Amino acid sequence: MNTSYIKAPIMWMNSNCKAKSRRTQYMKELMKYIDVDNYGTCGEKIRQLPEHIVQIQGSRNRTLKQIATYNWEGGKLALSRDYLFTISIENSLTYDYISEKLWQPLAAGSIPIYLGAPNVYDWLPCRADCMIDLRKFKTPKDAAMFIRSVAKNKTLYESYHQWRKEPVSDKFQKILDYYARLDKIFYSSDTLNSHFSHLIRNTPIYLNLQNIHETKFSRFCCEILPEIKQNISSLHLSNKDACDQTNAFFFSFYLLADYSHLQSLDLNSSQIDDELIVSVLPLDHLQKLSIKT
Repeated sequence: MNTSYIKAPIMWMNSNCKAKSRRTQYMKELMKYIDVDNYGTCGEKIRQLPEHIVQIQGSRNRTLKQIATYNWEGGKLALSRDYLFTISIENSLTYDYISEKLWQPLAAGSIPIYLGAPNVYDWLPCRADCMIDLRKFKTPKDAAMFIRSVAKNKTLYESYHQWRKEPVSDKFQKILDYYARLDKIFYSSDTLNSHFSHLIRNTPIYLNLQNIHETKFSRFCCEILPEIKQNISSLHLSNKDACDQTNAFFFSFYLLADYSHLQSLDLNSSQIDDELIVSVLPLDHLQKLSIKT
């Protein structure tokens, strides 16, 4: 593959410039001390996507408003594969909030430079280091100096990939076992008869997530949401005190355009950002939008 477009050991792609984690501010400081190829819409020295990534995404002549119509995730995964490191700073620094920002570079063979869930080690597949944890450094400058040392030391760099040759961690294995059991339960229920299968996929759902506990909310988004998102007719997320951070988690899974039958949406004004507005625009089927201040 032609990687002549690479100018730095680190790749960063970000389009939410006002995330609660303040990642844009962090990255501006980090980039004073180490080169980063910036392909997003935030920060400085933004680069154009390489031609082969545009082809993978199928995004030529398309805008962010049309993001649901092209292979954004596939392009990001392919781009991460070409870099030693990938910036993986979450929207929110919340327990159990771990998004594709961590999983994609791990899958691609790039080392995540991570800042996010305080309990991220409970979710990692590795027994030793497989990411660079930004919490371990007092300043972005300290982090940059360490990243430089890893990039220059082949043995040290490869140690972050050693986990790929070993069994996954005990905690991660329990997670895999848990999802395997869920899959069996769902499959057993789903195949009871054709009427049940039709019911769980076609019944309109009125979803109120105002006061759900954060742990249950995370589990719901991971396990149940993928199966029911197209059935959601009404979505209520407007309890600022209870769900201000978990709403960001909810929208990190799918764009609103993926909720093809959504007719009613309740939000807080604090939840509105450019990305969310972009995702609302194409919703011709949305009949009610309530924004509480």
